[in-house]
Formats: sequence, C-alpha cells, structure tokens
Amino acid sequence: MTAKEYLQQYRKSVLDTKNAISHIQELRALTIDLKDEHGYRVALDKAVANLVDAREQTAAELMRYCRIRAEIRKSIACVPDARLRMLLSKRYIDGLKWEQIAIDMNHDYSYVVHNMHSKALQYIQVPIESNY
Repeated sequence: MTAKEYLQQYRKSVLDTKNAISHIQELRALTIDLKDEHGYRVALDKAVANLVDAREQTAAELMRYCRIRAEIRKSIACVPDARLRMLLSKRYIDGLKWEQIAIDMNHDYSYVVHNMHSKALQYIQVPIESNY
C-alpha cells in the first residue's frame, strides 16, 4: 500500500461510517413500522434480532474506522514541516480539492500538487498492518 492509498482510507472511513449509521436508522424505522394489513405488529422479534445484529456489526465497523482515523492523524502529525502537515490534513482529513488547497496555502496549484504533496508523502510511514 502506498502512502497516498493509506491516507485515502481516512475519507473512505468517514463515508463508510455515515453509511453504517444510515443503515441502522433504516432498520430501526422498519422495525417500528412492521404491521400487517390489519394493523397488527408482525415478526417483531425477528426484526429486532436483525436490528441487534446490524448494530453489533456496525459498532465493530465504527471501532475499526476510529482506529484508522486515529492512526492516520498520528502519521500526519509526525510530518516535521508544518506546511506539509497542513497540506496533508486539508487533502486527506478535510477532503479539500487541490485547487482550494493551493488557494488556502497561497501557492501555485502545480507546486502544491507536484512538489509539496510528493515531499509530504515521503514522510508518511505506512504501517505494515494498515490493510484494513
């Protein structure tokens, strides 16, 4: 895994977390509204069991995502140059586009993408066990 792929896991984990939470909310809504044609609740025990299983799975995923994010933040914090740390944070933590990062950092787009980014990635140590 390259340093860039490693850092890209952060934004992916944020999206995966949001999707997992949405899934739980959908299951919860379905569980509440389960009724037959006469208005009686049906198969509530099965629906609740599915919801509990989904919540347990989502909790495990959330813990994994939290570990990924903490590890990546720690990796970025170890970069010795504050400008390079800011660039990596803006791109991989905040998810900003290169154009906006160049404007924010008062540098030319090409310089930010080709020079600063390449240099910043050299400082990132990809843990051996980072294939989440």
